[in-house]
Amino acid sequence: MNRKYYIFLFLCIVAVATLTYYGINTNKEREVSYYVIKETSSCMAECEEGVKEIYTKYYSTEESEGVRATFSETSGSETIGGYNIAYLFSRKIIGYSFDREGELKYKTVTTSDPGYFLWNLDSMEVGQKWEGNVTIKSDNIKNKENFITEYKFETEIVSYEKVKIEAGSLNCYKVRCAMSTEYEGEIVKQINTLWYSLELKIIVKGINTTNFKGKECTSTSELIEYR
Repeated sequence: MNRKYYIFLFLCIVAVATLTYYGINTNKEREVSYYVIKETSSCMAECEEGVKEIYTKYYSTEESEGVRATFSETSGSETIGGYNIAYLFSRKIIGYSFDREGELKYKTVTTSDPGYFLWNLDSMEVGQKWEGNVTIKSDNIKNKENFITEYKFETEIVSYEKVKIEAGSLNCYKVRCAMSTEYEGEIVKQINTLWYSLELKIIVKGINTTNFKGKECTSTSELIEYR
């Protein structure tokens, strides 16, 4: 497998992680002022040498005139780091990624049918199912390149259960989201399993599995600290 292939898989994982955490962990009523997510991936080290773990610190969100904003800082290696600002609408996320020196690297625009962004749900109940489409457009400011991906998704709330993580044990809704897209004439499939805490109103654990051309990459994320 060439480097371009691994970069594509890594971008898929990053894109879905961005959708997941910006798309769900934005309830303005939550009392958490910040939380830290640790992410690991089986293909990180192959597309970014030496990268094995990424730590992202998300801060509490603010809302003005119906638009929410969130701020996060990312670290993990010399090659991955910086901060992100995302503006969240009911069916759209506009995100900006900056490097450690504050230079803009990427602008990302994400749009979706109703339902993918769980903040649009009035309530959560075991057995709920829905499906739709989501589009991610990422512009590389430095290289003036863009990366557009259109996903189909099917989501189900599978169960309500207690999950043990580094930050403690919490009762959570277990959510399964199956996603698929096409790349170079081949189908890329992803399965995201998420554990969402009503108490903290954030996702506390996630497992993402990506399959493409017989290659499987797994990314895991876990809440390790919050206040």
